[in-house]
Amino acid sequence: MSGRDFAIRCLCVWMLTFCVAAHTESKDYEGERSRIEAQRQEQSRELDALEQQCHARFAVTDCVNRVRTQRRERMAVLDQRIAQINSAQRLEQAEQSRQSRREKLAQRQQREAEQAATSASAGTQTPSLSKASEPRLPAGESRGIDRAAKPGNAVDAATREARKARFLKKQQDAQERRNLRDQRLREPVPAHLALPVPP
Repeated sequence: MSGRDFAIRCLCVWMLTFCVAAHTESKDYEGERSRIEAQRQEQSRELDALEQQCHARFAVTDCVNRVRTQRRERMAVLDQRIAQINSAQRLEQAEQSRQSRREKLAQRQQREAEQAATSASAGTQTPSLSKASEPRLPAGESRGIDRAAKPGNAVDAATREARKARFLKKQQDAQERRNLRDQRLREPVPAHLALPVPP
């Protein structure tokens, strides 16, 4: 490893620590992304120049491979930094969303408490619970509503029996077709239908 490679790696480490420190101090995600993109372009120009120098040398392949390795390492550092910024931004947005939901829930509970207090002072009993604040029941349970009693779900017994009979008839027909097919497969093929023997 030459002195120039060592200096470049030290510069990369320094820039990475600078970026981390800058990120912890500020929440300017877009500014951070633009700084990283500027670093990416600067490093890309620098590495392109190094690659051009490689083409002027005798051992081109080895030199170009080293430059490409450096490019991958540098870009990996920047890509990792972008991923950290994206992750931090997602976490911050999720926390803001949770905080907003908590505030809305507190406001709704406060309104319901005020409505309950005003209705109690007026002497009238009004339901103050909204549908969203009612306790949820496990799946499959209902609040005393029979689904069969609804007009859209009402099917008389004769219709159900007719559907059941059609279903059973289809199942029997399918089984008969399977039996016939199995029987045909077990029978030997007649000589006039057999394929000719290859030469």
